[in-house]
Amino acid sequence: MSAIESVFDNRPYIFFSYAHENALKALKIVSALREEGFRVWYDDGLQPGDKYNQIIDVRIKKCEVFIPYLTKEYCASDYCVHELIYSQEAMKKQMIPVFSEHPSGLSRFYPLGLGLWLSGRSGIVLENPDNLSFFRNQIRGADILSPCRNIRIDGNKERSSPCKALVEAEKDLRDAIEKLPPETAKKAGRLLKEAEAAYERKEYSDTINTLHACVRVLNLNKVSNEEPAYICWKIADAYTESGGDFCARLYYDKAVKKMPALRDKEMEEKIQDLARRNSEELKQIEESVQKISPSVREAWEQDLQKIFDQHEKDHPFTPEDYRKYQEISKEMKKPYRDAARLVTLLSPLAKKYPRAEYLMGQLYDSIDQVGYLSYWGCASLLGKYPAGLCLKAVESSIKKKSLDQARMFYRRLRIAAPEIS
Repeated sequence: MSAIESVFDNRPYIFFSYAHENALKALKIVSALREEGFRVWYDDGLQPGDKYNQIIDVRIKKCEVFIPYLTKEYCASDYCVHELIYSQEAMKKQMIPVFSEHPSGLSRFYPLGLGLWLSGRSGIVLENPDNLSFFRNQIRGADILSPCRNIRIDGNKERSSPCKALVEAEKDLRDAIEKLPPETAKKAGRLLKEAEAAYERKEYSDTINTLHACVRVLNLNKVSNEEPAYICWKIADAYTESGGDFCARLYYDKAVKKMPALRDKEMEEKIQDLARRNSEELKQIEESVQKISPSVREAWEQDLQKIFDQHEKDHPFTPEDYRKYQEISKEMKKPYRDAARLVTLLSPLAKKYPRAEYLMGQLYDSIDQVGYLSYWGCASLLGKYPAGLCLKAVESSIKKKSLDQARMFYRRLRIAAPEIS
């Protein structure tokens, strides 16, 4: 499709104008606009041979709102200044300028004629494009942008886009919070704000943990027995950004089940692509550890047992605990064993003794459970990450297709055994 053809089926859209020197910052703003559900056009994807000026003029003519990203570089560009003046003088377009610094400071860079169209014009000051919380809040409340929101068509039936459905889901959640006792409502609201701030800082683990904390507040106050649709979607989004495709799919499916209007093809494709890339990385880690020879593995295991022996000299088993450990170890070697019973017997010992926690990891691995969590616990009790323990944890993580854990333990394995790098 030529860039001059309608890419939005004649629906209203935003024309985003920027100087190419500011491309990286500009694209963050474009991404934020699109994530909020707005249709945005900018000069990406123009093909060799396209009539650039003609395409730009047509796109400005057909746009609903003109948004210029005003920087020193923008003010110095004849092309950019032409786009802005053309949108206002010839096309009379609605405009929301985004200023890279306060207009009073930026105005000294305005070329002749530009100040006329910006004088007294309200806009958004965005000094740091890495922190878009304020920008997002401003565009959400901008009525002139409403026609540019995505509306998806299902046959002849019009339905809300995921973005609009998200607004509804968020409203449902905030309505539920308002019914809580004042102090509890304040706590839940604060947690939501903290989660949003953590997401903007790209601290996705904090985002997820904070949203779960908010759910616990709601559950304790009997607002809901499970995660609300809005929180499920936000958790899925955070997992998608942080590379957790399994959890992203889990929470996305939960969100859609609670509110079908949240179904979004773009999100589904993003999760599928993430799963494919994660599978490839997991395979690379698996191939790397498979190259470790049996003799090296045996040496690492012996070193690990020596570390356990040394730890038990400083922190010995009690006679009763050691007797229980020996009994469990013997039963572990039997071909037919009651794994659930062994887990119950071993759990109290695993909390105190690294060797028992290590045995717990092996037991979990043997019944296809998350053994890597026990290996992690073992490392915490030891206060170190020996190569043999890291190798076990990597292989357990690969078995459960947990890329985050495999990646972390593989990194620690390479620290403990630099020769495999």
